[in-house]
Amino acid sequence: DIEIGGMGIRNLHATIIKTEDGNNYIHPACEGEDSGCYLNGEPIKDKTELMHFDRLTFGTNNMFVVLIPGTNPRSPDLD
Repeated sequence: DIEIGGMGIRNLHATIIKTEDGNNYIHPACEGEDSGCYLNGEPIKDKTELMHFDRLTFGTNNMFVVLIPGTNPRSPDLD
């Protein structure tokens, strides 16, 4: 368990899961637009895969960079 505090943080904010095949996912405790979880600046609405160098934000003040050595970062959208 990792405990963080600050504005907009809930008692159980999200769960990070590593699957048997080695993929990592974040699952917000409160699904939808108001989850308070953001991946690379976008709200996380449901279970989402994490990739190397992703930026996670919880609440309004807590930001983390995901480091998964030996894996590739997310491909940027070229829209």
